[in-house]
Amino acid sequence: MVSAAPLLAKVAAHPVTQPDLHVLSRVIDDLNMDGRAPFPEMTEFRLCCFQSFPVSHVQRMSLSEILRLYVIAYQPASIWKEMWKNQIGVISVQIIKDCEQFVARVPFAEDSVMQLMCF
Repeated sequence: MVSAAPLLAKVAAHPVTQPDLHVLSRVIDDLNMDGRAPFPEMTEFRLCCFQSFPVSHVQRMSLSEILRLYVIAYQPASIWKEMWKNQIGVISVQIIKDCEQFVARVPFAEDSVMQLMCF
């Protein structure tokens, strides 16, 4: 199991004050579940944040797409909605409300996400 602690310490030491949407999008677009099972927070995210989507749309989404949207939801408030719209093409007041409530309630699963980035 890969520890995210060293990378997290470096990131924490150099906070980003002006996120670059293009760079973030490229990194998130490269995230892939690669046949792995979803981690618990990702499963909860899917259950909580896709209730306003048509069931047929959610059923067609891959785990990698859900992972990308999970990571996007935790991006700064100034950019996450635009990133979400660019990723999936759909956003609504209800999606925004569901995601913001989820993010406020559930801490980001940094170890699980880092394992997907550092395998």
